[in-house]
Amino acid sequence: MAEMTQKNVLALSSEVGVGDVGLSIARFVFAGQQINAISLPTVLLASRPDLGTMSRFDVPDDVLADQLSALEADGWFERLDGVMTGYFATGAQIDVVANTLSRIRKQNAGAVIMVDPVLGDVDTGLYVGKEVAVAQKDCLISQADIITPNLFELSFLLDQADIKMSDLVPLCQTLDVPNIVVTSAAIDQTANDTGGAEICTALFQQDLTELFHSPYIEEMPKGTGDVFASYLLSSLVNDSVNLTESDTEKAVGRHVAASVRFMEQVADRVHGSRTIAPYLLF
Repeated sequence: MAEMTQKNVLALSSEVGVGDVGLSIARFVFAGQQINAISLPTVLLASRPDLGTMSRFDVPDDVLADQLSALEADGWFERLDGVMTGYFATGAQIDVVANTLSRIRKQNAGAVIMVDPVLGDVDTGLYVGKEVAVAQKDCLISQADIITPNLFELSFLLDQADIKMSDLVPLCQTLDVPNIVVTSAAIDQTANDTGGAEICTALFQQDLTELFHSPYIEEMPKGTGDVFASYLLSSLVNDSVNLTESDTEKAVGRHVAASVRFMEQVADRVHGSRTIAPYLLF
């Protein structure tokens, strides 16, 4: 049997000491999928804001640029199978990363670039500065093979409020992104066959619109979006998915189902908890 070469991904997001979000949870997911994750923080937090005293350090854009250049000099850009971007602290960081993604594309056309535009949610509004949100919209989205916004974030990217599902297809086409996976795309409070409300994840490709329905859980722990994005990228790179074909649909559906199993395990047990990582072992 031929030996399988380990895949490599570059992940850029927040590094948080207390609370599983950003790189702390993404790194855990990638390790579980036997993927080598090179993770560079954009911000350092002692605790997730709702779990402790706020102590924050934004990584200077020149430091981030130097670290990325060091990886390039060491030949890592040519060996990457995927890149995932998440939370950014400043617009200047996004300028650095946008330039980096262009260099990765030139050296390695096969790397899957996933942008998880971490901007906010319906219950909080934007939790990044407007400058950061606009820079993600203007500089990063167009470089992605796949993006994974929630519905609030998609609404910001489209500059549209109160989007209806019937409007999503033509609106998503204006983003010029080959694959758009919208989490929390719609919530149907009408009881389904099992007696509960449903939520759907939507996949939009040029010739495909697919909805994946799952039980709606009102109180979800923080970090589930990071879990979903990390698992999805793991599947795309491990299975060498052709993003223009139906393999993407299968990958998304597989990880929606996995997320449901995860949510069912953690929803009643970790509300307000600092950690969700142990529950990923399913």
